[in-house]
Amino acid sequence: MKSSKVRFSKRNSLRMSDGRKKLMLPFESPTQIGPELIIFSAYRRLLPCEHMLRLTLKQSSLARQVFSELRDFLKSNASNGVLKTSDWEHKFEELEKKHQMPFERNASYEHCRGSVSMFRGYTCGLWTTFHTLTVQAYMSNQNNASFQPLPVLKAIQGWVEHFFGCRSCREHFMEMTTKTFPMETKVKKADDVFLYLWQAHNTVNARLKGDLTEDPEFPKYQFPAQFLCNNCSSRNDIFDDRAVTNFLFNYYTTIKPYDEQDNAATRVTLP
Repeated sequence: MKSSKVRFSKRNSLRMSDGRKKLMLPFESPTQIGPELIIFSAYRRLLPCEHMLRLTLKQSSLARQVFSELRDFLKSNASNGVLKTSDWEHKFEELEKKHQMPFERNASYEHCRGSVSMFRGYTCGLWTTFHTLTVQAYMSNQNNASFQPLPVLKAIQGWVEHFFGCRSCREHFMEMTTKTFPMETKVKKADDVFLYLWQAHNTVNARLKGDLTEDPEFPKYQFPAQFLCNNCSSRNDIFDDRAVTNFLFNYYTTIKPYDEQDNAATRVTLP
């Protein structure tokens, strides 16, 4: 098989600037949010996670304050059933200023940067955020016998259904999570909270392989590929769940701040 050059970033970096985009984008189109506010509030409850915004990150304590006060703001407004887009934007900008602007505004994507601007970017960052949330939800509740994994995934599903701007993406995601790979029947154990999303993402990767939306420099593969984890799978993509679990724990907890000097991508050769 002919070798191909593939560019990827060794660093799995959830960026503060990317976080800012995700906080602002859901309310960009509607003038107000009605019933969807409940879904948005459920998803937002996943974000102020002590493990996700680690103290090792620059300005993470300030970012946590923004998340915490946004959560309180949503809670107080959810009872009204409607939230104006302008109110959300004003509150977010007010809290940014109050807490010394903890989110970078002008930095570009790093881990999710495509070969050109039309590829990867936001959707890659969204998947990375979802995976991080599910891993952290599990790790935060390892000693909690009453932990229920399904509500975490339902919050993510609800966000995609109501706020993701790509209609065909929404439809495919909902079809997968309700019919072809229904989370209600597949999610039974605590670790299914992250294993389900990992399997679902690989289902999407398989469907989009060779699609016009695929970045030619970042071809779709079953994750993790062997160049990322050589003991996670065989050559025919038969995965070892235990090895994958260990990999996901490491991959989605090694969250680093943006570093312009370390922004150069690495090239590897895939067999």
